[in-house]
Amino acid sequence: MLLARRRTPRTDLVRAATILFGGWLIVDGVVLTFMHGMIHPYYSLSIAPPIAAMFAIGTREMWARHEKWLYLVGSAALVVVTGVWSYWLLGRNEHWLPALRWTILAVTILAAVWIVAALRWRGLGVAALAAGLLGAMVGPAAYAIATIGQPHEGGGPAVGPASAQHRWFDESPENTGLDAILKGADTEWSAAISRSSSAAGLELATNTAVMAIGGFSGSDPAPTLDEFKDDVAKHKVAYYVVVDEHGHGPAWGRRGHTDIAKWVAANFPKTSVGDATVYDLSSAKQHSGS
Repeated sequence: MLLARRRTPRTDLVRAATILFGGWLIVDGVVLTFMHGMIHPYYSLSIAPPIAAMFAIGTREMWARHEKWLYLVGSAALVVVTGVWSYWLLGRNEHWLPALRWTILAVTILAAVWIVAALRWRGLGVAALAAGLLGAMVGPAAYAIATIGQPHEGGGPAVGPASAQHRWFDESPENTGLDAILKGADTEWSAAISRSSSAAGLELATNTAVMAIGGFSGSDPAPTLDEFKDDVAKHKVAYYVVVDEHGHGPAWGRRGHTDIAKWVAANFPKTSVGDATVYDLSSAKQHSGS
C-alpha cells in the first residue's frame, strides 16, 4: 500500500489510513503475541478493526492498479492468504460445518488464479474479484450468523457456534434449583458469593442482586468480616453460595475471604443444590450448650 501511494501528496487520506490502521495492526499484533499472565480470548477484539480496514483498503487499491503485475498478484495474494487463514481457523472447530472450510479454500484458490488470468482476459476481472471476496468473507459471515443464533453467557464475549472453549472462568453450569432459591429471596441481596464474575452469572440467571465477596479476584478487602456480619444481622443477605470444589469447604484453595467462609460454615446450616453448597443466613445453627 505504501508503495502504491508513494507519489501521492502528503495529505493523501488513503495513505494516512494505511499508516493508521497498518500501525495499529502491527503494534496490537506484537502486544497480543508477547502478552503473559491471564490472557482472555476476547482481547483479540482489539485487532479486528485494523484487519478489516486493511483488507478493504488493500483490495480496493490493488484492484485499482491491477493492470500492473505487482498489484494484480497483490490482489490474488490477499484473497488466497485470507482463504488459507480461514481454512486453518475453521479447522479448530472441525466438527462444525466441515465442508465449509474446504469450500472456502477451493473458492479462494480458484479465484486467485482467476484474478491473475484476468490480466489477459479483461472480461473475467469483476467476476474473479467477486468470487475472491465471496470466498474471503463467507467464513466470518458464517461465524456471525452462528453467533446471532447461539446465546453465550458469562463475562467473556465469544463468536461462532457453541463450544466448551467458550466457557468463561468461574462460569458454572446451569443450576435451576439454585436459581429458584435465589429468585424466592426478598432481601436486599439474594445471596453472597466469592468473586464478581460468579456473582454476575447468578445475577443474570436470577434477575436478583448478588453480593460479590472480594471483588473481581476474590481477594479485595470488601466487605470485611465485620461488615458482612452486620449485613447478615440486618437480614440484608439471604444465602451464602459456594460452588463445590471436590468436596472441600468454602473458598478452598483460593486467596479469598476465608474468614467470611469459615464464619458462615461454623454458624449456618448448609444444603447441597446441584453443584453448589448453599448456606441459609436466616437461621443460625443450634450449638449445644449455647
